[in-house]
Amino acid sequence: MRYDERRQISRLVETFIARSNGMQRRGRAGRVQEGVCFHLFTKFKFENQMLPAPLPEMLRLSLQDLALRIKILTCFNDPIEVVLLRAFDPPTQVNIQKAIHALQEAKALTMSEDITPLGRHLVKLPVDVHLGKLLLLGCLFRCIEPGL
Repeated sequence: MRYDERRQISRLVETFIARSNGMQRRGRAGRVQEGVCFHLFTKFKFENQMLPAPLPEMLRLSLQDLALRIKILTCFNDPIEVVLLRAFDPPTQVNIQKAIHALQEAKALTMSEDITPLGRHLVKLPVDVHLGKLLLLGCLFRCIEPGL
């Protein structure tokens, strides 16, 4: 999954694995019994063009869902930005602020970053925040078919 900034939605993108993933998968062949591992890329591509390790999800997905999950957990009393900046590979402050602003626009968070009742429902849905809001409002106003 990758977050498309232009379309502002997460989408599935076909891409090559990272070198570390390739080496891990190569290690499985022959571990239990004799075996051979086939990769659908060249040795040159593996050694020279693939990333050494995969990008962390936090750097390639939208932070909106993660920000809502942080607010719903009672163990975090700090603002969203403070919590996310403590991560091993923290996202940029710009991306954090964009996510918070988008959640505030969607009325999932208040201006003081408190989670709203709508936000509590949105965090339970396995879809983008805006799509989730569309589905919830469609159910509420009994017009789910146009939303779907």
